[in-house]
Amino acid sequence: MSRSARQPTGIDRIERVYARRLLDESVPLYGLVATRLGYLILDQSGVAAALEGVRAAAPDFLSRFLPRGADVDPALETALRRNAVARSARGRLTKHLARVLPPGTSYINLGHSNLRSEVFGALRQARVATATVFLHDTIPLDHPETQKPGTVASFQAKLAVAAAHADHVICPSRASAKAARPWLAAAGRVPQITVAHLGPSDIVEFASVPEAAMQPYFLCLGSLEPRKNLSFLLDLWQTAPQPMGAELVIVGPPGWAGDSVVARAEQMRRDGLPVRYAGTPDDTEVSALLRGAAALLAPSLAEGFGLSLLDAAFLGTPIICHDLPVTREILGDIPVYADVADQYAWRQAIHSALEIRRRGVGKNGERGEDRIAGLPSWNAHFDIVLSLI
Repeated sequence: MSRSARQPTGIDRIERVYARRLLDESVPLYGLVATRLGYLILDQSGVAAALEGVRAAAPDFLSRFLPRGADVDPALETALRRNAVARSARGRLTKHLARVLPPGTSYINLGHSNLRSEVFGALRQARVATATVFLHDTIPLDHPETQKPGTVASFQAKLAVAAAHADHVICPSRASAKAARPWLAAAGRVPQITVAHLGPSDIVEFASVPEAAMQPYFLCLGSLEPRKNLSFLLDLWQTAPQPMGAELVIVGPPGWAGDSVVARAEQMRRDGLPVRYAGTPDDTEVSALLRGAAALLAPSLAEGFGLSLLDAAFLGTPIICHDLPVTREILGDIPVYADVADQYAWRQAIHSALEIRRRGVGKNGERGEDRIAGLPSWNAHFDIVLSLI
């Protein structure tokens, strides 16, 4: 619920993939939703309704009465409440879970929400058989300088809950699993860790290939936050000894400190530089932008997986990125790697990608089955995960 009014994040997209896949399984599926009043328990039809983005005609009295958070959609909150098979105040969750869930149910936490001791305690008392936590990364602890104040302490508390209560921890890469182990050990316990690479996001499902852009552009895609290192790209375009030759298009919701990136990009555009912040367009537009870009630029300082890079690889879009172990693990030699300590290398890589685009070599959207066959897939992911849960 906490991100229901925002553009979907990578974690949101992973949750949607899981909901679709688990709805197709031959076992009952339930959803646990934390709201401003407590918890909602959804059955199979409720999960399906949530997945479809069902909206009520208007927010009900409770949603209108409660203080509205910037990231909460009161209409969706109303619709979920109406589709719930049980509503629980905090502290009474065990009773409702025991009434609704079949004995032997497996619980999987996908998005770091509900990582509270009260939730896991209630699940155990309700005879839930196994609890699995998807730990996407430990970036708040590995790179605290890139985090919003308070994030590190909050993440440490959630990690401690996972260490204490999870039977299994799933990580999306060997790199993220390697980073997680010492932090879980420091929290008191290392559960069984399983690595399961992700598949591409639902962005790649949009089949339309954009018309050729009048002018070539480079794309930066993702939440605007310090670890994404977008100031590096703005520096490239602002301080280049000669014009970069193409527009830099930035797409994504402003996260912590992201407003300064938006303000700087808009000022650079007013100054006549080819830089544009394109906001948070819908998935169809994002897919078209990604397919049509001369390259996806990713100078990120840290990633647990790098979903947008995998999407670009599936769509046949060239990638220029900072050299991270996780990217080499997932994508091998598909990207062009350039260290962010070397602006010259980045400019050379960008100019080379621009020249390739101008010559019409390597048309985007033609994905190449051999190349796709070597990339991670959701089928392989769920073969691993379903064997656990």
